[in-house]
Amino acid sequence: MKFDKKQPTPTTQSGRAPWEIPYEGWTQVADEVFVEGVKLSTDLIGKISWTHPIVVLPPPRAGSNAVVRDKYYYHGPHPGEPEVGDVRIFYECSGISGSTRVAAQERVSIIAMFRDGQFHSFPLRKGRAVEFLYRGSKSIQEMFDAEQALNTARTWLLRLVGFLLMFLGLNIMTRIIVTLVDWIPIVGSVITFSVTLFNLTLAASLSLLTIALCWMWHRPLFATSIFGVSLLPWFFSAGRAKSAHHRR
Repeated sequence: MKFDKKQPTPTTQSGRAPWEIPYEGWTQVADEVFVEGVKLSTDLIGKISWTHPIVVLPPPRAGSNAVVRDKYYYHGPHPGEPEVGDVRIFYECSGISGSTRVAAQERVSIIAMFRDGQFHSFPLRKGRAVEFLYRGSKSIQEMFDAEQALNTARTWLLRLVGFLLMFLGLNIMTRIIVTLVDWIPIVGSVITFSVTLFNLTLAASLSLLTIALCWMWHRPLFATSIFGVSLLPWFFSAGRAKSAHHRR
């Protein structure tokens, strides 16, 4: 929607422009959180990411134009017929310590080091630390399996990003070749496709080679397999070139 500068800016009944939000979202975190009388560290508190909507709201304060409807404070003339510029405010909470009208008491599973009446991160080698918190009752094996799956997904995502960046870099480097022949009707399209395919193959091979080098010390057999896969396109291309040479 466009407005002429000479026309007055449309406003709602409250005097605000429709795109203006009078309230900003905010999060209040407790300074101290306990589980069975044991204090949680700041990192563990940050892992409590799930929330419950507060459905029982106190009445609005005196002088406010808000009304309570369902789980919202509604600012507007007709809650059942919302208009542009109306505002709904709702609240959520997490870490429920007792049975309330919002939800039942929360249960969490924690893997951490207990020291001085508080949970701390368990230090590992190379500056790493272990400190897990999961919702509900879970066994140690389930939590470690979940962390392993998360690390695997994160690792492959980084590998995919590395491959895409390498492919983009190769395309930038070979862009001059495509530019020189792009004006030729048929030859330009063929060479552009060939250069793109070459860059894709080279990026895949170099990415697999990088992965193989990282695994060489810990899992040499797996690394050797990946290294062999990275060379397959070049062996295949060399074989086809050799066959074509013999046919000539």
